[in-house]
Amino acid sequence: MSDDSHPSTTIYLLRHGATAANLMKPYILQGRGINKGLAEVGIQQAQAARDFLKSTRLDAAYCSPMVRACETANIICQPHQLSPLVLHELIEGDVGDWEGLSWDIIRRDHAENCQKYLAQPGTCPYPNGESYVDVVERVLPALSRISERHAGQNLLVVAHNIVNRALLATIMRMNINDAKDLKQSNCGINVLKVKNGKFEVLTVNAAFHLDTITPATSVIG
Repeated sequence: MSDDSHPSTTIYLLRHGATAANLMKPYILQGRGINKGLAEVGIQQAQAARDFLKSTRLDAAYCSPMVRACETANIICQPHQLSPLVLHELIEGDVGDWEGLSWDIIRRDHAENCQKYLAQPGTCPYPNGESYVDVVERVLPALSRISERHAGQNLLVVAHNIVNRALLATIMRMNINDAKDLKQSNCGINVLKVKNGKFEVLTVNAAFHLDTITPATSVIG
């Protein structure tokens, strides 16, 4: 089969809507240990993404098993009459001992490990957790599988800050240590194209549909 005859898959990759942890000041790390649903502003963000994607054909939807991702996917899927499927590989990165801590506390109480992490944030794992490289090694093969399964179709994928950053940096052939600098707004939209197992990034963090909603920001994640 020639390259031209093999249909491509389009993936609309989103970060979930904002949670209470995302809105805290100072911001705290929320990996997989805090598993709560969306804040009110997070629901509004998911609804804005839903309305923006309403006229886009979505053939299937996948999401992380975390509550915040499942709720976001279910809201976006409402006009499409789809039931999102949980893909466990999309679970947020494990931030280990730093779960629920702000960067101020991490810098103060975990100074040595913090310095190591900030020097190489892509390859140095969170203490007793994962690195960005670890995340890519579980996420990218899973997305390859579902892309092949849905060749020629459009997919919604709802994941997380670390997951999306690591994935986008890898596909764009960035240094993985620069992945933390990729902005991923809550319910920002990335568009990926997959053909013959090769990924291409078409859009990163489109967020103009969120302009009227109070943004939830993250610093390093």
